[in-house]
Amino acid sequence: MKYSFSTPRCFKKVIKALSLSALLIGFSLITACYDFTSENEPPLSENQLRLGMSENAFQQLYPDARETGEDRYVRNTREFGVQGNWIYSFHDGTLNWYIFNSQETEISEERFQKKYRAVNQMIADLTMEYGNPWREDRGYSDYINPDVQAHQGYKVREAQWKTEDGKVTVDFTFLGDGGVYSLLLTLQATGSNS
Repeated sequence: MKYSFSTPRCFKKVIKALSLSALLIGFSLITACYDFTSENEPPLSENQLRLGMSENAFQQLYPDARETGEDRYVRNTREFGVQGNWIYSFHDGTLNWYIFNSQETEISEERFQKKYRAVNQMIADLTMEYGNPWREDRGYSDYINPDVQAHQGYKVREAQWKTEDGKVTVDFTFLGDGGVYSLLLTLQATGSNS
């Protein structure tokens, strides 16, 4: 029994299947190499987020923010190379406070250094925006491995600014309590009416 294949029809199907496969493989390779929560966020000094901004302006700035009820929104992002969560709170239709929180319970010197670079960049960006901090605390900037030397945690770096809209604080702390350790990096802004 002979099988007869029409060359043009069979060729078209093969080309179509190969084209689709190439497209899917190419897309997979691109998405594997690209982090959609980009580390190349604009510097904080260029960010349009402001205490006192309207809820409408906020929604236009962050259409991906999820409303959680009670005038609050959340976003998961990567800022300065660290993954974290943003929480935004509104009062009478204006942004009253917000916080970025990045906490890791799997600790290592590499993760410590990544958070240390992030806090330094945050402070540099906010200094460009608001000037020198009115209060700055430089704690202990070296990683103390709790597997080698147990400790109760320590302040790494903190800076605070007083702005016309409220107060902005950046803090990096190595938390330690009862043998449980974590690295906590926060950026918090509270309005003057908070």
